[in-house]
Formats: sequence, structure tokens, C-alpha cells
Amino acid sequence: MAGPDGDEAAAARRLEIFLDRVLADTASSSYLLHPSYESVLSDRERALAAALRRFPQELGLKEGNPYGGADVSTFVAKTKGRMVFEDCLGVCRFCTRTELELVTNAVNAATGWDMDVDEAMNVGRRTVNVLRAFNIRHGIGPDVERPSDRYGSVPVDGPNKGKAIGPEWDGMLDNYYQLMGWDRATGKPLPETLKKYGLEQQLNDLW
Repeated sequence: MAGPDGDEAAAARRLEIFLDRVLADTASSSYLLHPSYESVLSDRERALAAALRRFPQELGLKEGNPYGGADVSTFVAKTKGRMVFEDCLGVCRFCTRTELELVTNAVNAATGWDMDVDEAMNVGRRTVNVLRAFNIRHGIGPDVERPSDRYGSVPVDGPNKGKAIGPEWDGMLDNYYQLMGWDRATGKPLPETLKKYGLEQQLNDLW
């Protein structure tokens, strides 16, 4: 992938800027959840809309502020493990759309198991904590858990204009660590968290 001048790095950067611009100008897909559009949705879009409506209830979440640090960090913590469970299966998220009820039904059909969504989430969260323990042992802890200058910069236009994440970041981490069951000072999964997921080996390594 090279531009007319043969510079691949420059071409890649231009592509990145182009895709960022496309994303910034892309129309909202909120019509999926608007009752006025129900009659014109395809069967696939209807299934996706139904899954999106069930998603917060499955996790016990209430409607929150998409720009509020507490709401965002709570959502991330409550949903942590869903995508990781899919990764454990090696399936394509574009096909499953992280609809764990359908995914677990497929797993049960293939294996004869009787796995439910809660068990799938536990598998994902167990994996998250194993990965966390690995990172901690290799020096990746709270001190590096900050967004990059670009990712954490304040948008100058678009629907998020002027909304900065930086001032709320420490509070978001406080809330996220608490919900994840991780020690705020070291980033380590707490002993009770590791025991909850049957990770006694990691407990011995970390504590």
C-alpha cells in the first residue's frame, strides 16, 4: 500500500486520516432502536435491535450518560469478558455481534454442554484476570494506563466537541478497579477476585 511517491508510511497515515474523517461524518445508526423505523428494518436489523435492547438489562445496567466518567467506566467493567469469551472460541464478532445467548446456544449445540450467559461471562472474566496477572508480572500496571495524547485529546468539532476525558480519568479508574476487584495502588486482581474465578495459581504469583 504505497502512494504515488512510494512512501508506504505516508500512504498509511493518509488512509488513517481518511477513515477517521469518514467515521466523524457517518450518520448515526440510532434508527435501529427508534420505534418509527421498526416496519422498514430487515430481519437481521430487527434481530440486532432486539439484542441491543436486551443488552443493558442482561447486565443490570440503567440508562446512563455516554459522556459521564462514572457511567462509562461502570459500563466497561460490567461488560468486561463478553468479547473475551468470543475470543476464546475463535469466532468472528462481526457474525456473533457479541450476542452471548446465541453464542452459548451454538456452543451447547456443538458440545452437548448446558452453558448459560452467566457461565460465559465468568469464562471471559477469568481470562481477563489471567491476562491482567500476566501484564502485572511484566511491569504493565496503573502507571501506564492512560490514553495517548491523541486518543485523550479534546475533539474540536463533531458531536463530542469540547468533551474531554482527561479530567475524569483518575475517577474512572477508581470506579473501574473497584468494580473489577483490582487493587487500586498496584493494579493486581485482589486475592478474593482470583479465588472467585479459581485462579489460585495467579494468587500465589502475585501475592
